[in-house]
Amino acid sequence: MLTPQGETIYKLHERLDERIQAAGVHLMAQYTGEQLEFIRDFMNKLTSHSFLKLDEEQTRESNF
Repeated sequence: MLTPQGETIYKLHERLDERIQAAGVHLMAQYTGEQLEFIRDFMNKLTSHSFLKLDEEQTRESNF
């Protein structure tokens, strides 16, 4: 059970979430399925790559 203040915050959060989802749908509607697949694949690669590891490799290479 939520307090009155908690209930207000919960409702505000739900409205914000709905607006974010609607904006996402609107944004994605501007792209083809093929473009969205490319974006998805790119973002998956980007988020799975360790930039710290890349920095270490570049530092090692510059020391040679």
